[in-house]
Amino acid sequence: MEYSVNSDFKGGLAIWCLVILCALVVNITTVEREDFLIWCIKNTSCLCSADQKNVNCSGLGLTSIPTLPNATIRLNMSGNSLTHLKKSTDNNLANLIQLDISNNRISSVDEGYFSIFLHLEKLNVSKNPLTCQIINKSFNGISKSLTELDLMSMGWENFPYSLTKSLTETKLAVLVLKNNSIGSFNSSNTFRELKHLKKLDLSFNFIANLIFSKAKYLNYLSLSSNDLTDLPLCCSNGKTFFPNLKYLFMDNNCISRLNMENINCLGELQLLNISSTRIQSIESNTFSKLTNLKTLTLEYTTSLYGKNRVKPYAFNSASLERLFIRFNSIDFDPVGVVKVFENCSNLQHLDLSGNMLGQLHNNHWDALLKNMPHLIYFDVSKTHMLYLPHSFKDRLKNVEYFHFEYNNAATMLTDYFVHFVNLNTLLLNGNKFLTVTKDMLPIQLTSRLKHLNLAFNPWECNCDLLWFITFAQRFTTAGKMYDFPKNYECAGRGVNITDVNINVRNCLIGKKTGLIIRCTCIAMITILLMVSVVYRLRWRLRYMIYILNYHRRKYISSDNHGCSYRYDVYFSCSDSDFDFVYNDIVVKLEETFNVYIPQRDAIPGRLKVKHTLEKMDRCKCVVVCLSDSYAQDQWCEFECCMGIERSVCEGPDSLIVIVLKEICSINMTKVIHKLIRTNQIMIWDDTDESNDGNRTRLIRQIRTERPRRIRNSVDMP
Repeated sequence: MEYSVNSDFKGGLAIWCLVILCALVVNITTVEREDFLIWCIKNTSCLCSADQKNVNCSGLGLTSIPTLPNATIRLNMSGNSLTHLKKSTDNNLANLIQLDISNNRISSVDEGYFSIFLHLEKLNVSKNPLTCQIINKSFNGISKSLTELDLMSMGWENFPYSLTKSLTETKLAVLVLKNNSIGSFNSSNTFRELKHLKKLDLSFNFIANLIFSKAKYLNYLSLSSNDLTDLPLCCSNGKTFFPNLKYLFMDNNCISRLNMENINCLGELQLLNISSTRIQSIESNTFSKLTNLKTLTLEYTTSLYGKNRVKPYAFNSASLERLFIRFNSIDFDPVGVVKVFENCSNLQHLDLSGNMLGQLHNNHWDALLKNMPHLIYFDVSKTHMLYLPHSFKDRLKNVEYFHFEYNNAATMLTDYFVHFVNLNTLLLNGNKFLTVTKDMLPIQLTSRLKHLNLAFNPWECNCDLLWFITFAQRFTTAGKMYDFPKNYECAGRGVNITDVNINVRNCLIGKKTGLIIRCTCIAMITILLMVSVVYRLRWRLRYMIYILNYHRRKYISSDNHGCSYRYDVYFSCSDSDFDFVYNDIVVKLEETFNVYIPQRDAIPGRLKVKHTLEKMDRCKCVVVCLSDSYAQDQWCEFECCMGIERSVCEGPDSLIVIVLKEICSINMTKVIHKLIRTNQIMIWDDTDESNDGNRTRLIRQIRTERPRRIRNSVDMP
């Protein structure tokens, strides 16, 4: 029993240790960047830094602020369940300089609550259901050291003008009121009361009307994602309201025309963001009067889609260093594109991605880039380009970041990127490169590269890719290769290039040796096919040769005289029918005629084809004895073809057809069918009377008078 109790105790202890360890890992992970290491507050899971100056109690579901260590100056209470803030001095809050109580359920706060924080500098009250009146009362007596106040996502529909009066004595420099429902803003009293204000964030509201007054120290103004239809009026009688404004964000508004007169007086403006608006065109010299403008962002403005929307000298600015005009679908005119970027000699960052640059040729790029000798970042991704222009390697020698993603380039010239002497980031993913060789990525280039991406290309998986696979594996190990081998697949095969059997052993055979082997195999296969065809058609070929020789001899002998036929009849029959033909027909005919029958009269040792053709040529007529065995014999079919050819040239009387036996339909060839269809036939049967009539008819037909053929050759014995 004792053993059982001890086991249960140890098991429970182990589980509790595991739970505590998990909680510790989770909390340390969430605050890792602030180096929270230990638990420092009883009955809570709050973590503290080693010196206890920083306390993180976020996301623990606490309903009240715990008592802090005496040294604590920064407290994070975000994401808890606080509902009421009670004014008290018992929990060591007086020394806090930074307090985050955002994302709670606070709906009420004691009047003058924040006065207990004697040295408070940064306060975040965002994402709580607090009214402006409650906040205003709680700020009574607030520390004059306050510099930052975050009131994001409070659900307010009006700007808290009364609140600014409570902050008049503070040194407030940063005021965040983003993601509310504010519809208008009049800064007449606000900027006068907040004399030290440097940053004002009014983004993600519904502001449609703006009235500005002078704010001497304001250098950051965000009006992103509102309902403004024009640039804000920042000038009066040629003088500016914001003499030190450096950053102006006007993106995601309803602006359709850039009325630059409203902001041209901002002499210190360095960054202007006018992305995601409804601007219809960029006129000439639009930004030329902003003499200190260094960064211009004009992105995702699809209203600029089409040609001639960007006029010559549109981005004329000698001070401009960073220009981001990506994903606007601008169709740049090849002729006018050079003048669009005229006088941008100090540009260092140029992002043209997401536009239409496919019509620009090498000469256009050369003229465009020669005015930008200081470029270090160049992005032409998703621009429908079909190749890497030659002018890039001549004009982008100082570029450090080159993005050419998701275009249609299929070839990469040898040593192309060696000319980019400062290149450290090369992104060529999403093109149509089939292979990459050592000459395309030489050691002079790869030794400088820090990041390389060639994913999503249709790789041709053969031995040409062996070097690249080895290189990519080594580069990935060094942490310089993106997405390898996950997104490197063989074209049309759906497998990673590392899963294909491409290795040194399989690629030892050189290209020339492989070519010789392939050519030899093709030649052998061709010869075999030709031999097969010739063998299969050997009788037809012989027949064609005979026909050619026959016509040639006939032509040559046309002027010679004195040579007649040697035989009267040439008998063509199958070997199996020879006895019957000889005994029943030939013996009777030889009483009157000179008969040649190959089975009997052929001379041994002579070439059968030549001898047969010569003898058939010396016979007055040819008698063909048809039967099933005749139709199945290829040699008989050859003799039959010769007889048909004679009948065509010398007349139908030169060919006599005798049917010995009825031919089965399965043995009926084209030649036999043609012979029966075009000639009169004699049917030989078993009756003597009928056969006597056939013999008489045969003798009469052989005796028919015919012109004597003139022969040129000497009769063979």
